[in-house]
Amino acid sequence: MKDCKIVQDLLPNYIENLTSEETNLFIEKHLNECEDCKKIYETMKKDYKIENEKRDGREVEYIKKYNKKMKLWKKILLIVFVLFIIYLVSVVYKLSILTQIGKKYKISDNTNNYYYYSISNDTLMEYFKKDGIIKMHVRQSRGNGDITFWKDSNTGEQLIFWNEARLYDKAEGGIIESAPFSAFDSTDFSTRIMIAAHPFMFIGIQNYNNIPCYSIRFDAVYEIIGKETGLLLYSNDNNNMRNIQYKFNTVTDEDVAKPDLSQYKLNGK
Repeated sequence: MKDCKIVQDLLPNYIENLTSEETNLFIEKHLNECEDCKKIYETMKKDYKIENEKRDGREVEYIKKYNKKMKLWKKILLIVFVLFIIYLVSVVYKLSILTQIGKKYKISDNTNNYYYYSISNDTLMEYFKKDGIIKMHVRQSRGNGDITFWKDSNTGEQLIFWNEARLYDKAEGGIIESAPFSAFDSTDFSTRIMIAAHPFMFIGIQNYNNIPCYSIRFDAVYEIIGKETGLLLYSNDNNNMRNIQYKFNTVTDEDVAKPDLSQYKLNGK
């Protein structure tokens, strides 16, 4: 009876193969001699098998759920990684184009002889530049404004003419000394990266007036820029539209000639 109690206490470990070889011999010898302990052993073994199968089933189910979750997370991470790569490529692409536009704009703007004609919602502008002399004629499409700016960058002389009033005066600023540029053009590299990195800034390619161009969209701003010149050809900012046409090496001395002062009166006199 004493051995029975000991054996029955050891049976759970014996069934799970946790007992030593000597203990196994002791238990097996007793089971061969004791029918009561043998029946208990068979019952415990059967219960253990059922419980083990249940546990294995739960483990299998857990592993399946775990693997399913892992597959889902792998898919999510893969999608995130692919989207990040696409975003990174788009940033590099946009940065490259903005850099090209900046370089080509600089070359075009430094050209010593060019003309452009600009039409916006309410303003018409003709701009002539040759050998450091600039002549800019601005008039309203609706209204009476009609002004001519003239500047000789070689001498620093700068005049403004009110054509309707036939008056002129020395100008202090007011004249534009560069070609129209993109709102997204920046000489600062870090600023250019920030512009390119914005997820809602898009750059496409299109023909505009039979000219290969880049089209740039961001928020309410839409621009079309010549691929070969980097010059702004069209802009629309909150419905403020502007069309621009350029000509190079066509400006003559007559185009940039100082207006005849005899046809005007000095302002204030």
